[in-house]
Formats: sequence, C-alpha cells, structure tokens
Amino acid sequence: MKSSQICVRDSFLSALVGLLLLSTLVGCRPQTVEGVLSSLESRQEMLKTLQADISTIIQPYGDEGPEIRQTGKIYTESPNKSRVEITSPFNQVTITNGNKMQIEDPHGKRSRPEDLSKMSDKPVMPQGGGATQLAEALQQFDLRIREQSGKVIEMEGTPKKTNANLSKIVVIISKEILLPIQITLWGAEEVMSDTRIEYRRIAGIYVPVKNQAEVTLPQGKMTVEIQFENIIVNQPLSEDIFQIRE
Repeated sequence: MKSSQICVRDSFLSALVGLLLLSTLVGCRPQTVEGVLSSLESRQEMLKTLQADISTIIQPYGDEGPEIRQTGKIYTESPNKSRVEITSPFNQVTITNGNKMQIEDPHGKRSRPEDLSKMSDKPVMPQGGGATQLAEALQQFDLRIREQSGKVIEMEGTPKKTNANLSKIVVIISKEILLPIQITLWGAEEVMSDTRIEYRRIAGIYVPVKNQAEVTLPQGKMTVEIQFENIIVNQPLSEDIFQIRE
C-alpha cells in the first residue's frame, strides 16, 4: 500500500477517533431533538481530558490490499484539542487545536498548519476531543426523532447547507445507557461510514472502549476496528501535547 494512501487513512482515523470520543455520555431520557442536544452538551462536559492506548485493525474489502495493524496513543482535552500518535508500524502524529490541524510525519517534520474552518472539504463531524462539539456539529443538520420505541432512540438529519458529499446522518441512542451506539453518514447515493460503538464506565463517565466502522474512501471500502485500553480521564495534560508549530 502506498504511503500517501496510508496517510489519508490515518487522517480519517484521527477524525473518526475524535468523533467517537465526543460521543461520551448522554444524561436524562430525551424525548425531543432539543433534549438530545441539551443532554449531549451538558453531560459531555463531564469529560475534561482523556488519554488512552489505541490499537486499530484496518481491513480493505476483497483483494484491495493487506490488513493493516496500528498501535498508538490518543490525548484529548475539552473543548477542542486532540492528539493522535501512531507509533507502529510507523510514526505519525495528528494534532488538532481549535480550528488548526497539523500532521507530523515519520521523520519528525511537521506540515504547515491547516485552518479547518477554511477547508472546502472540512468534515461535518468534528475532529477534536471537545466536550460540546458533537452537539454543535449536530446543529448543522435539520434533525428529527424518527423512532423512540423499543430499546433505542433514532435521530435523523439532513444538512442545513447544501453539501455535495453528505446527504444524511442517522444517530441511534441506547435508551438503557443513553449513549449513541451507532452513527451513520450518507453520501449522495450510498453510506460513507457506519460506526458502532461500545462503552465502559470509568470514574463515573462512559467512554468508548471499542468501535467498528465500515468506511468508503476514494481508495475503496474498508473496515476499521479501534480498541481503547489503559484509559485515564480528567487528569491534567501538558499544553505542549497540543502545541501547533507555525
């Protein structure tokens, strides 16, 4: 697999991990869209910082390429800072601080900082580990509750602004633990990503411990499985971890 393809996939992984960490805890049993967003915003504020070891397995479909295994660490700090370090089979660091993102290659060379607010292809879902960003991101959609029976609440939304690459989002929330357990993004004609999330309660806060996503990228389709271990929450982190070098 070409190194450029690996970098693209690692950048997507960073964004995906950021999204999953944002879906940490929903509070009271919401019955309306406003209730869902309010619960996300208020309860996610419980997660100030997070650090964990991560391991990923990336499996292309069919004969598109070999299985890729990666290990590393992730750090997040509310409201909008994250650092994803890939340490095996190569070294790469992706840092998000506010609207700025920077990537450090295996040789320690950092890219020019990118302004995410000015990127025409900026992901609708946030890349950082902020406490309220998921609720804020969902506010970019015209949302409705389409189902509340059974064990889940199903919420669906279409972008408020025209987006050629994104037509719909579906979020499924477990009534038992009041957490998003599935997030599906639709492109113009097909599913772009379908992510299922598992959680564990640590220090009174639910955090993701495993997720599995089916993802469609220009290089082809793949599954991405991410495991979180040695999770530490709400411990102070050095500002140097999230420093963007100009």
